Amino acid sequence: MRGDRNEPMEGLRGIAVSLVFFVHYCTLIEPWIKANAATSIIADTLHSIGNSGVDLFFVLSGFLIYGTLVNKAQPFGKYILRRVERIYPAFLVVLAIYIGLSLLSPERSKLPTDGQLDTILRNIALLPGLFTDEEPIVTVAWSLSYEMFFYLVVPLVAVMVRKWAVAS
Repeated sequence: MRGDRNEPMEGLRGIAVSLVFFVHYCTLIEPWIKANAATSIIADTLHSIGNSGVDLFFVLSGFLIYGTLVNKAQPFGKYILRRVERIYPAFLVVLAIYIGLSLLSPERSKLPTDGQLDTILRNIALLPGLFTDEEPIVTVAWSLSYEMFFYLVVPLVAVMVRKWAVAS
């Protein structure tokens, strides 16, 4: 560890990024690879292994967030604001681009013909996949729903653990 940086964890994050990249890359090249060819077997293997990248991100995120909250109490507002600032800017830009493209090309849009505003608001609140069975507008945003839920629940767990440790 150097200062506030936890270099081993950053290395694991790099591995997780690579694994997630393999999933997306293999999905994109799939139409151009022949079935049962060596490249198909390699792509299928990389895709299968790559799926563990999101799991690794969740575990790392959980470890780091929980560790910081258990070691040092923080005001909830400050904590959640930092989490929101980390997730929402990029997500909202991508969501806005998708909505703009949906308006330009409605035949390829995932937006329903009725209730578009409700769908957009549920997506902004990161509810699809977590509290509703609808698919998120931005498909890969499903993981953000779980991450944000985790960010909201972990402070409560950390407070309970601290109180339990003091009572013991």
